[in-house]
Amino acid sequence: MPQGNFADLQEAVSGLFSCARAPGSRKRRLRIKLVPPEGACRMQAEPAMTPILRRLALVLIAIFSLSAHGHAQTQPSVPVPSDAPLAPGVVVPPGAGWGIVPPEGFVLMTQPVVRFQHPRGLMLMVQETPKGPVSKAEIEKENDKRVRLDSVEELTVNGRPAVIFQGYYAERKAQLISSVLQGAEGNVMVIVMVPDAARDVVPMAALRAALTSAVERPRSDEDKLASLPFRIGDRVGMRLSFIGLGTVAILTDGASDDVDTPSQSFATILAIKLQPGQTINFDRDIHAMAVRVEKQFPGTSIVSKRVIEVDGVKMAEIAYDRPAKLGAKVSGVAWAKVTGGALALIMGQYPAGNTKARARLVTLRDSVVPR
Repeated sequence: MPQGNFADLQEAVSGLFSCARAPGSRKRRLRIKLVPPEGACRMQAEPAMTPILRRLALVLIAIFSLSAHGHAQTQPSVPVPSDAPLAPGVVVPPGAGWGIVPPEGFVLMTQPVVRFQHPRGLMLMVQETPKGPVSKAEIEKENDKRVRLDSVEELTVNGRPAVIFQGYYAERKAQLISSVLQGAEGNVMVIVMVPDAARDVVPMAALRAALTSAVERPRSDEDKLASLPFRIGDRVGMRLSFIGLGTVAILTDGASDDVDTPSQSFATILAIKLQPGQTINFDRDIHAMAVRVEKQFPGTSIVSKRVIEVDGVKMAEIAYDRPAKLGAKVSGVAWAKVTGGALALIMGQYPAGNTKARARLVTLRDSVVPR
């Protein structure tokens, strides 16, 4: 049986768990810094990024890091059913509060992240975001050099402000065309990545039409959670804070969505389908997992690392303490387990030393089951 390197997989998705501040790498898989959605964390010693482009970074890193490990070859997904009629051609991705009309040739996929995929390598992704200002000025405040910003255009879509901007992602040799639209309840970012080798495959007019076709489709948190590739049997009183690309969920037990809030608990959950016959060796990879956690959170102190077995399920566990904002500290624990043909990763964080909060996270961990 082929063995997967859990350390590699954990490294590929670790950016989804936290504010990664380690330098990027030019190795075979993309390892650049993730900036989560507004309010999730604060960058230090990094170029300033606008809220809009923070979300673009989330989408790009998720799609590149996970697909680098061979999980991108999946069967097309069935569009999510809707209670009310939709305009012809509108597809609502799993977990999304928006639907779009994808260009001809794009098929909805759900692994490793939800996206529309073209056979020639083009990708279209839809990321719902909190409602906020949408303007050329918001985009042009961007100072991050990973994506070269070439043009920004303001327009109105369905009577609401929108922008379309184009740029170039040199690391991936791809053109990026993106729109941000404001809705009644939230915003949406639609991103198209066009590899250099496929620039003439889909006309620009068709891509622009897709970028402005977004239709708001508000959904309850329960509906969004039901669309994820895993079930959370017991949320231990935590609420949904964020869903990324219909794939990753962040839960918390407080009012703030800032994961540097030391008085709250947070849980980030992700499930990745394994290839047929693939296995994960936690005994071999747990040290590398701990090293990665230390890199992910500067100042982290590893408390313990071990491989445990719970109800016949083997899992890796890394416990640690790390600094948070205002000089405070938080405790954390990263778990990984293989169940139901998928690798489930759960990153828990709780007020330092709060054993009851940790116990609640253990209950949540044991209730996560891939669909």
